[in-house]
Amino acid sequence: MQYLSKWVTMACLIIAGVASASWGAADDICRLAKQDDRQTQFAAAYQASALPGYCGVRFTQQGASCFAGGFAKQTDAAYTLDTRQPIGSVSKTFIGLALAQLSVSDGIDLDAPIDGYLPWQVRNPKFPHIAITLRQLATHTSSIRDRSAAYRQSYVAPASASLTLAEYLKSYLVHKGKLYQNGNFIKAMPGTQYEYSNIGAALAAYVIEVKLGMPFDAYVQAKILSPIGMQASFLPKPGDAVLYKKNGEAVPPYRLITYPDGGLIASCSDLSRYLQAVLEAKAGRASSLAAKAVQLMLTPQFGAKRPAKLPEKITDHGLFWEQRGEKWGHTGSDPGVTALIAIDPAKGLARMQLTNIDIEESDAITEQFIGLWKLLE
Repeated sequence: MQYLSKWVTMACLIIAGVASASWGAADDICRLAKQDDRQTQFAAAYQASALPGYCGVRFTQQGASCFAGGFAKQTDAAYTLDTRQPIGSVSKTFIGLALAQLSVSDGIDLDAPIDGYLPWQVRNPKFPHIAITLRQLATHTSSIRDRSAAYRQSYVAPASASLTLAEYLKSYLVHKGKLYQNGNFIKAMPGTQYEYSNIGAALAAYVIEVKLGMPFDAYVQAKILSPIGMQASFLPKPGDAVLYKKNGEAVPPYRLITYPDGGLIASCSDLSRYLQAVLEAKAGRASSLAAKAVQLMLTPQFGAKRPAKLPEKITDHGLFWEQRGEKWGHTGSDPGVTALIAIDPAKGLARMQLTNIDIEESDAITEQFIGLWKLLE
């Protein structure tokens, strides 16, 4: 079990299943549920792992299975369904939802050149006459790429002075900017090739800022988090999980200049409410989210026009949501962070799990995390 073993006694372990005629937030379901016969199996799989803290939830309209274990802080804090931690690139799905909301309200045009929204022009220097659109940003086909040396500079100490989101994006994307290089763009025309881009996602969020004249995080709080009843935010709070390395050391605190692409801090309870609202809206039932916006967010964007280099495992793409067969979802990874969400609208099924370690640090930890994910099936 590696370094986690001495903390098993403080673990909060919950595994539950309950028949229910109506939806409920996962934490409420788990409090009311009777113990499920998979408790022993789940607890054993978790305790044999090197995950410092972990939560996993699976639910349908018929019931739920929930598990939380380990520590949010080694010395004195258990990891629970309500423990908040960064969720990495799962944050991008909130950009997708914001774009969909503004699109159906006629506040934004997904196919208009982003130059029309921005105070400066963004063009691939290899195709200077071809405009980039929000739809391309939302499907990672904009031709913007993350140049590693420059993108690493978006991770900064929490209290340090740094570029703003706007300053960073302008420096990276506009000719003669300090971080600008032709290599910040791939050698393919916008709209023709898949290239996953955190910076492109942050640019989509910045377009929303400029269009509305308000910070992206303020929009998300007002139009998504608060209506759903989530305690999530882009700012840390006391009690948030400490993030860990595989050797048990804490990851030094950091923040993201490009915070919309991976900086949302949320719990399994938060994500349960989020996915519940998405599934209800997708099914046309009462939801805190507009059905038209969710439908657009989860509409396949490629169809027969599959872009070059789209990974085979990705069937199609919504607005920052990946489609894999009948399932939609996203993963998240950052120093000390791993997150995974998935929904199957046809089955009314949602799954999510979080841990306060980057599983990519170790093949063994990756297998343990995936093993727990499979148990949620």
